[in-house]
Amino acid sequence: MRCPRVQRADEAAMSHLQDRIAIVTGGAQGLGAAICRRLAQEGAAVVVADIRLSGAEDVARAIVAETGRRALAENRTAPV
Repeated sequence: MRCPRVQRADEAAMSHLQDRIAIVTGGAQGLGAAICRRLAQEGAAVVVADIRLSGAEDVARAIVAETGRRALAENRTAPV
């Protein structure tokens, strides 16, 4: 059983991000992907932005499958 104080903190974090939108750059791998997954677990919809669109799509699909939250893959590069 979890400590009541920890459980209340988890619930507060969940309600804090519920129905918010998080945009994570570099979200296709490593730390960025982990951040995307955690934000979705906490209740946020996530935009996974990365120069590698295929990787961003993989992470977005995994988020939807794992959490049921909305996730979108995006690849925007600045004009040169």
